[in-house]
Parts: sequence; C-alpha cells; structure tokens
Amino acid sequence: MRKTIWCFGDSFTQFFTPVPLLTDWRSKYCDWKGYTPKVFGEILLERYNYDTYNLAQGGIDNYSILDFIIDNLNKIGKNDIIIVGWTSVLRFRMANKLGKFSSVLQNDHNTRKDLAYFLGVSVDTINDIVINRGESSVYVHEINNYIKLIKFIFKDNIQIHWSPFYQHDRGLDVVSLPKLETITQETNGEIKDGHYSEKSHNDLAEHFHQLIKYTELDLFELEKEQLEINNNKTRNKIKKLL
Repeated sequence: MRKTIWCFGDSFTQFFTPVPLLTDWRSKYCDWKGYTPKVFGEILLERYNYDTYNLAQGGIDNYSILDFIIDNLNKIGKNDIIIVGWTSVLRFRMANKLGKFSSVLQNDHNTRKDLAYFLGVSVDTINDIVINRGESSVYVHEINNYIKLIKFIFKDNIQIHWSPFYQHDRGLDVVSLPKLETITQETNGEIKDGHYSEKSHNDLAEHFHQLIKYTELDLFELEKEQLEINNNKTRNKIKKLL
C-alpha cells in the first residue's frame, strides 16, 4: 500500500518551480541548471513510491508552519508520514493591514521597505525583536514544545522533525542531517545562495527514507513485543481457568 507523506516547512522544503515574473534564487538556479530540479518531497514520490503533499512556503515562520499543520489536522491519516522542516527561530510574524499575518525575516530588506504594510511598526521595533529572539533560548524551547505537541497528537504516525538551521538554533529537538551542499557551493559562487542544491535534495530524500524504514522496523518490533505480551497474558488466564 502506498504511504502518504505530508511535508511542511519553508523554502528549504518548497518546490524549486520559479514564480512567474519574479527573479529570485529559484529562477536563477533553474536558469543555471537548464531545468527545474526536484526537491526531496518529489524525489520521495518518484523513487520510493510515496504519495506526497508539499505544503511548504518560502519565507515562512514557525508559527505559520504550525498553522499549516493545524489546518490539515483532519486530513492527515493514521498511517501517513509527517515531515516538518522548522525554520529559524529568529523569524516571527506580525499583523498586516489586510488583517492577516506576514512573516518577518531577519536582515530582509524588503521587510524594511514595506513597513507601511504592517500596523504601527518601526524598523527599530523589528530590529529589537530580532535581537531579543537571538539572545534567548526560550524560543528554541517554544518550538520543542510544538514538536512535543505534534508527536502527542499524531502518536501513531511516523514523524521526522528537522531544520536547516539546527546548527544555529542549538537545542532543537530535531534529527541530525548529513553534510549538505548549498547552491553557492554547487555553482562555485556564480549564484550566492544558502539553499540546498539538487544533490542535497537527493541526499535528504535518501536520509529521510532510511529514517522512515528504521522507524517502521522499530514499530514492527514493538508491535511484535506487545503481541507476545498479550499472548502471554491470554495463556496465563487460560491456565488459571484450567
């Protein structure tokens, strides 16, 4: 039976497909490659026969990632696999003039230019919040609590929690990653960008596939152990009746 994988996260999980009329790192990388590479979610679909739902969004914050998971609570099946790529704890969100949230990224010049889009916010306010978030570990603990909650809600599901920022955000309760090549490294600096290269997405797909396999094996062994315990209890009850 085909398994379904739900992918949540930021631009490190999002498709490489360029946005029309937008010249960003994705369009530059696809132009350099001469085609649109696949991200790990697509590779898991093609190579290992998983169905995948990729609900990642570039430039997103962790609060919004959690919202995407909440919005799909009733759609995630008991046997589905959940992969969450948590983003930097320096990111946060603020109310905008449209009555919605907008993510704020550290060192994002567009955010600085578009301050009129937010409600009653100055550059100094944003800078102060970023400094505050960077100098305290409580924001890492906050994400760990989200992870704990998701693990509790989906206790029967295989889950992988990871982060491209795990080496910076020390203490995150996420899986470790293999050494991954960036777009800057692949292009020898022609495109200066820290997102993962096509090779790295292949490596991530293989890494996650192995984690899923090992977790399935552990669950199988636990089920066998529980079955043996239940069988022993049944045999003991029968012996008492005899």
